[in-house]
Amino acid sequence: MPGWIPAFICLVLTMNSLNSSFEDAPNKLGANDINITQFYVGQGLSVLIETSNNTILYDTGPKVSGMPAVSTILLPYTTRRGISQLDHVIISHGDDDHSSGINFLNEYFKVERWWLGGSAYQKFDINNSKRCFVGQQFTADNLSLSFLHPSEQSNSQRSENDSSCVLLTLINKDPEAAILLTGDISKRVEKNLLQLLKLPKMYMMSAPHHGSKTSSSKKFIQALDPDYVLISAGYLSRYKHPNKTVVRRYKSNLTQIIRSDQLGTVQFRYRNGEWYGPFCIKYSPKHIWQKTDNTDTCIARLN
Repeated sequence: MPGWIPAFICLVLTMNSLNSSFEDAPNKLGANDINITQFYVGQGLSVLIETSNNTILYDTGPKVSGMPAVSTILLPYTTRRGISQLDHVIISHGDDDHSSGINFLNEYFKVERWWLGGSAYQKFDINNSKRCFVGQQFTADNLSLSFLHPSEQSNSQRSENDSSCVLLTLINKDPEAAILLTGDISKRVEKNLLQLLKLPKMYMMSAPHHGSKTSSSKKFIQALDPDYVLISAGYLSRYKHPNKTVVRRYKSNLTQIIRSDQLGTVQFRYRNGEWYGPFCIKYSPKHIWQKTDNTDTCIARLN
C-alpha cells in the first residue's frame, strides 16, 4: 500500500470528526441575533459572522488534500443555513492557510464586497475588492465593524503576517460584546495597537498567529482582557500551535481557551443582549469507544 494512503485516511477521519454534520441549523436569525462560528479548517483560520440580514467571512482557511477547506466545511454549513451570498469577505493576508478558498468563493458565492490584506490584494484580481487599512468602517445590521490595522501607507519592511487586516466588531455598541479578529500579527503590531488606539475590553478574540510564540504578548492579553480566546490550529500540526507559554499567558489572565484542534468547529450565539456558548461539534462522545468529552468547556453540541 502506498505510504500516503494511511495518512490521507487519517486526515479525512480527523476532519470529519471535527466537522460532523450541522443538524437542524435554524434558517433565520432574529433582528438582533448574531452567530460567531469558527470553523475547524486544520492549520488555518476561517470565522463566519451572521446577523439577520448579513454574513461576513473572515479568512477562508487552507487547502486540505488539494481542496479548499471552505468547499467541504463552510459550504455544507451555509447550504443548511440557506446562505448563498456573503456580504463581506475579509482575507486578512495572502498566506495560503488564510486565503486558499478565494477562487472557490468567487466562483460559487455572490460576494458583495471583498477586503484584502497583505499580498492578497496583489495576488488576486477580484471585482468589488478593496485593500483593508486602519480607519475603514462598515455596518451590518446591529454590528459596527472597523479595521484597526494595517496603516494605509504601504510598507515594504512589514512582513506578510504583520500586514494582516485586524477587524474590530462591536454589537449595538455594547461594551460587553467586542470581538477582535487578528490574523497573524506579531507582538510588534500588538504593541503598536496598544500605543495608537484605545481598545475596549474584548468578550472574544482570535489568538494572533494561531497561538504562536511570536504573538499574544502579556501586555496585549492584559490590555484586551478577553473572556474567550479562539485558537485555530491543526490537530497534531507540525507547527505545534498553540505555544505552551502562550496558553499559560491566557490561562493566567483567566481567559477561557477555545481550541479548534480539540473542539472542532465552535459557535457563540448572541441573543437578547446575552452571549451563549460555546457550542461545539466535539461536545461529548457519541459512541462508547470515543474518549473525547468537552462538556466542561462547551455548553452543548453544535447543531
